[in-house]
Order: sequence, then C-alpha cells, then structure tokens
Amino acid sequence: MDWVAWMDDPHRPARQALLEARAARGDAVEPDGVDLLPANRDAAAVYMLTRHQVVTVGDGRPIDLNLTAVKAAMDMFGVARQRACVEKVMTLWRNVDAERWKDIPQKQPE
Repeated sequence: MDWVAWMDDPHRPARQALLEARAARGDAVEPDGVDLLPANRDAAAVYMLTRHQVVTVGDGRPIDLNLTAVKAAMDMFGVARQRACVEKVMTLWRNVDAERWKDIPQKQPE
C-alpha cells in the first residue's frame, strides 16, 4: 500500500527529477520509491489501470471493483496467474480505495 501512496503523490515527478539531477552531479542520494516484489508487479499494473472502474449502487456509491475491467487488463498485460492477481488487486482496492470512496456524499432518494 505504500507503493500506491508513492505513485499517487503529485510531487513524485519533481522529486524524481531532483534526485536524478543530484545523482548527475555526483551527490549521494537515497533512492526515492517503493520497490515491489516481482510477484506483485502484475497485480500493481492491473490495479493502477482499473482502480477507478467500479460497480456502484443506486445512490452512486462504489461497492466493488469491476471484475470485467480487471480481467481485460490481465489479458492485456498477459498475466499468467490470473486468479492470484485478481485476489491481490481486489484486496488492495478494498484496503485502499474503499476508504477513499467512503467520504463521497450519497445521493438522497427522491
């Protein structure tokens, strides 16, 4: 989940450019970023592509991630172990994005 926060940081490109400039000058720099385990790279790519493709209820609140979008992304990326990938993507969405969506105002029935 630290990786998601790092990817969503709006200042990440500027920080990366600054680190690269310091490294080019020969200054010692600490790496900026979160390394993923190789087993999680497919799930991270699928998650970042599909995390806003949600299934909503009548009042507009998202209740789950759209599995059709996840399946299409896995096929596009050529993910071999799709069941494990789906489980990782869904777990990540439920732990990260469900919290973000929770504060969206709900439509009141007319």
